[in-house]
Amino acid sequence: MPVPGRKMGNGIAVSRNVYVYELTTTAQTVQQATFFTVIKTKLIAKTQSDANGNYSMSLPPGDYTVFLEQKIACMPIALTGKGIFAR
Repeated sequence: MPVPGRKMGNGIAVSRNVYVYELTTTAQTVQQATFFTVIKTKLIAKTQSDANGNYSMSLPPGDYTVFLEQKIACMPIALTGKGIFAR
């Protein structure tokens, strides 16, 4: 999972469903291991990344939480130490 200031290893790009929710905290989710199976905040937009993992969408200015869908659940892109998903 990408984290600001931490070097990422080489990964394998894949296509995934991408969900953008209003800014979400861990208290607004149901978590199973590292996956989130319920997200209680408002879904703002969704799209699918291409085979290289790239995606884009137009959103108004604001703070959002982005989740990537796995086959079994959703995984956040990053989480801060304060229980808030990184922007």
